[in-house]
Amino acid sequence: MKHTLPTLAILLCGTASVLATDRFYCDIEGRSPNWRYLAEAKSLDNKNNDGYRKAFQSNFTVTFSDTQSERGFLWFWKKKTLWTWEQKQGEDGFPLEGSPVELIPTDNGQLIMKDAWDSYHVFETNGVKHVVFDMYNLIPKEEWDQFTSWTTAGTFWEKYSQQKFITIENKTYFYIRLYWGRILIIDVEGAKCETDVKITEMVESCVVEETRRLIKEFNGKYNEKCKSCGGYHVRKDLTAAVFVIKKHNIEEGLKLLNDVVERSGDGHHGDLTFYLDKISSEGDSND
Repeated sequence: MKHTLPTLAILLCGTASVLATDRFYCDIEGRSPNWRYLAEAKSLDNKNNDGYRKAFQSNFTVTFSDTQSERGFLWFWKKKTLWTWEQKQGEDGFPLEGSPVELIPTDNGQLIMKDAWDSYHVFETNGVKHVVFDMYNLIPKEEWDQFTSWTTAGTFWEKYSQQKFITIENKTYFYIRLYWGRILIIDVEGAKCETDVKITEMVESCVVEETRRLIKEFNGKYNEKCKSCGGYHVRKDLTAAVFVIKKHNIEEGLKLLNDVVERSGDGHHGDLTFYLDKISSEGDSND
């Protein structure tokens, strides 16, 4: 079902002081899992503006580099720029494309980019960009209404989600598993959305298996240091796992689920129980 929220996001940018909470898009970077490829997004709007920080930054340039293209002096790897991409701006000063908010390079030199309008793109190794999907078109309206939360800062759908590269039958995919169980998959080489039900089922099976492994190998460490505030909060992999445990009724994980819930009042996960109550168990301990 089509939604018009990306258009609305543009309008909110122009009337932020009246209708929306300001959002800030920082300069970001991302590395491939093998650390060979580096993607960097930098905006002119994030440079020093006489002490004033601009909201809803645009004017981004993405630079994609190979950090192992050749060996330099004293055996240090030298970085080689492979391509750049500049965010398009309209004549009225508003962006025609969403600002990058997450960069996910692959081991083979492609780049997955999520933008501020919740669209996902794949750049080929030569920098050609393809729009793969936007969340508003893929998530059914009834799920959008039931499972996501709307605020003046936008619609929150990422809470307690998981995302990861996965190889199935020698083909690389990137999946986003939302907390209630919906899975969105990118066929990286094809630069398209994968809709094969069998692939989706295989991804979910892998998620369940990894959750069982986490339960079995859990070392008793519940907290991790937060990169944003420097404090210690419940690990993100644990808060994501409890939704898989509940949905599939994984019996050996019920104690971990309860322990995580007890520790969720840490200032970062106070809504954990609220979201857990939105999903129902569908499996059993023999999934």
